[in-house]
Amino acid sequence: MVLQRKEIPIKLLLIYIMLQPFLDVVTGITLQFSDSQLTVSLFVRLLFFMAGGFYLLFTKENPYRRKYFFYLAVFCLFFIVQLSLNSYLKPQFHLLAEIKFILKTMYFILILLLVWFLFKVNERSAIHKTLQIFVFSITIYSFLIVLAGLTGTAFQSYEFEKVGQVGWFHAGNEIGAILSVGAPIVLLFALKKSPWYWISVLLTLYSLFLLGTKVGLGAIMLTLFVGLLTMLWEYLRKMKGSLSKIGILLALLICSIIYTPFSPVVKNINIHLINLETKHEKEDATQKQEEHTEQLQQLLLSGRHQYLNNHLQSFTRAPLLQKLVGMGYGGNYQTEAKMIEMDPFDLFFSFGILGTILFLLPIIYFVSIMIYCMLRRITLLS
Repeated sequence: MVLQRKEIPIKLLLIYIMLQPFLDVVTGITLQFSDSQLTVSLFVRLLFFMAGGFYLLFTKENPYRRKYFFYLAVFCLFFIVQLSLNSYLKPQFHLLAEIKFILKTMYFILILLLVWFLFKVNERSAIHKTLQIFVFSITIYSFLIVLAGLTGTAFQSYEFEKVGQVGWFHAGNEIGAILSVGAPIVLLFALKKSPWYWISVLLTLYSLFLLGTKVGLGAIMLTLFVGLLTMLWEYLRKMKGSLSKIGILLALLICSIIYTPFSPVVKNINIHLINLETKHEKEDATQKQEEHTEQLQQLLLSGRHQYLNNHLQSFTRAPLLQKLVGMGYGGNYQTEAKMIEMDPFDLFFSFGILGTILFLLPIIYFVSIMIYCMLRRITLLS
């Protein structure tokens, strides 16, 4: 079967999505057993970044290419200005680290624009196929995490006392974010497509528990709770839907709640609280309120509150130009770059007021369109 020209990019995108878990495993193993930062995954993603950017800007099928070109050109100009200013303003400035961080940021924006365009120019079946492949990738991620745990070869999510495992992958936060985003889609396929997808649901939920992160636990509870409410609403409003699916969702939610006190994430919270109590047990009673505030910050931010405070102080002392264009990778650090590892804060402190607005523009645009379509659909159904 000969592919039409407009089908080739979407097929390449599907292959790229399928490769993600395998690329990340190679990256995880490489970084675990060597000091090299040059991985196969890095080269493949860089190649896809360049190919995707070229396709977006120069393909004749893209009716938005002038808008994309203008937006990306402004983004590139912004980064050139930022690099030039920070080379003089930052106490420590490492060009390669700054460029690597910028490329990671632009990679997200480029993929967002690319996926939006491909969905617009291809049939609705392309969206379904893409979601199917995405569910496949999430299942592979989850399966590999579970398999690594069963074989006792999994890498730990944390370096020190805390528990949790990330399979053969490298970054627990990033894998947790991928699984958290994928969990609702996997559940949707189980509810609407085939009962075989329940295997993927179980693997995904169990993997999120294994990671030992609060984000993973939140994704589990929110996904199951929203899924249960949706199915109940559909059944009560239209008197259609499967009571068995409602029962499965309710059982999964109850089992998750029962298991939570014994899960890695709760063990990590207890370890964190014990460490805080040990740290403060000799403090003066007049400092109790400050201790409680610090404990809450540590619990919610997993110890990242100190990095947040450091970046906030640096940003407050920074000149106006840095407030506008950001302090770049790691902020105005003196010895070693430290990120907060919380995307909204890292985005703001790294790119400043203007850069944050520029970054959020396409996201706000696409979210607005999705909200409009949802409200329009609800109105039509009323």
